Amino acid sequence: MIKYLGGLAEIVEDLDTAAAFYERLGLEVERTMPGYCEVKIDGVAHFGLWERRHAAESTFGSSDAADRIPLGFVVSFEVDDVDKAADAFADVVLRGAKDESWGQRTLRFTTSSGAIAEIAVSPKQ
Repeated sequence: MIKYLGGLAEIVEDLDTAAAFYERLGLEVERTMPGYCEVKIDGVAHFGLWERRHAAESTFGSSDAADRIPLGFVVSFEVDDVDKAADAFADVVLRGAKDESWGQRTLRFTTSSGAIAEIAVSPKQ
């Protein structure tokens, strides 16, 4: 079902502070959309910084749900078909399958430790 690790993002309270931290480490940080930055690291397909209120908007439909989004990391697993894989996550789903504005189709769920994770189908590069 899972093909590979598609990406990792740190959920942060303050995007500017988080971006400055990674820039201080000598990494290039690119703002790709409101509430999200991509951190360029050689050898890593995708590492992002995701502002908590934007993660809440994408996951629960409202930035008012930010307190439901734990700070920390969210991992994304690439699959062939989000809808077909959805049954395996039925008991831990936070938000069902959805087409995202940035081109992925995702389904968000919680891991056994309570962290947020997702399965996704990404647009062809």
